[in-house]
Amino acid sequence: RGNRRGVARRPNRMAAFKDLDLTEEQKARMKAIREETKGLLEKAKTREEKGKILRESFSKAGEVLTDEQRRKLKELIKRQRRQHDPLAGLDLTTEQKKQVEAIRKEMREKMANVKDHEARLAIHKKMREKIGQVLTDEQKQQLRENIAKRRYSRMAAFKDLDLTEEQKARM
Repeated sequence: RGNRRGVARRPNRMAAFKDLDLTEEQKARMKAIREETKGLLEKAKTREEKGKILRESFSKAGEVLTDEQRRKLKELIKRQRRQHDPLAGLDLTTEQKKQVEAIRKEMREKMANVKDHEARLAIHKKMREKIGQVLTDEQKQQLRENIAKRRYSRMAAFKDLDLTEEQKARM
C-alpha cells in the first residue's frame, strides 16, 4: 500500500543491506529471511503485528552480519534517516533541535496506541503546527521546499503509469 498523504515515509532499513558487500552465503541467508518475512507479513492482520515482524526480521538479518558490516549498517541507516527528514538542512539551533525532539517524542507517545487513521493524521497535523512555531520564517520556507522536493521525487517515480487526475490527487 502506498504512502498516505501527510504521513511521513520511513526509510527502508532493509534496503541498506545492499551496500554491505555481503558474501554469497550471507546473501542466501538474507534471501531466506526476506522470504520468511514476506510470508509472515501477508498473514499479519494489524500494524502492530507487522511492526513486530519487521523488527524481528531486521534483528535476524543483523545476526548474519560481521561486526564491521553492522557498524557500516548503522551509519547507512543514520544517513537514510537524515535524507528522509524534511527538517534536515534547516540549520536548527541547539535550542530548536531540543524543542523539535521534544515535540516528536510527545507525538510518538501519543501515536503509540492510536489506530484510527484520521486520529493519527490529526496528531501529525498538531505536531507540524508545533514545529512551525519553533522555526523562523526562512526555515519554514525551506521546510516547505524540502517537502515539495520529496513529494515531487515520489511523484516522478509514477510518471510512466498514466494515472488519472483523481489518482494523482490522492498521492
